[in-house]
Amino acid sequence: MYRAAMLSFLAFCLLWSVTNSFAQDQKTQLLFVQSAGSMSYSDGVLTLKDVAPLTVFFSDRPQRVAGHMPTKSFMQHWTTGKNSFEKDPPNATLSVFHQNAPATDAVVELTSPKVEGGDISFRIKVLSGKVPAQGGEASLFIDGSDGACWAGYDDFGGDLPCWARKAFSDDRT
Repeated sequence: MYRAAMLSFLAFCLLWSVTNSFAQDQKTQLLFVQSAGSMSYSDGVLTLKDVAPLTVFFSDRPQRVAGHMPTKSFMQHWTTGKNSFEKDPPNATLSVFHQNAPATDAVVELTSPKVEGGDISFRIKVLSGKVPAQGGEASLFIDGSDGACWAGYDDFGGDLPCWARKAFSDDRT
């Protein structure tokens, strides 16, 4: 009986140790949300029109980070860093609202962003669902990355991507 209890205790300690080590090794993965007044899709190009000036980001447990950053900054750093979205294109869920019809959702892969005034265009590969040719208000939920960094914020601390560290710093210019 003592031996079984001791083995159970040791197994528990080993499992706890492995689980704790795994949790500590995980980096914060941020998800991003871009909102637009309307959207269009043609020839593999998704255009978000009248995009909100701020991109919202958040993480899941255990960090539960949330905040926002200028959409312009988010888009400027698409190609920056060893794990950039340019090198590892993100998946995203596009949710489009329609007047007098149910919302539609599609899962897409985003590449080649282009900003023109208040609009953002992406070349997309549709992974599931259907992207409508036109739609009303739309939200794009972009999978996170350890992603883009800019000079001066690599040593800000924590396990957030360095561009997100700037968003949490006191220097928000």
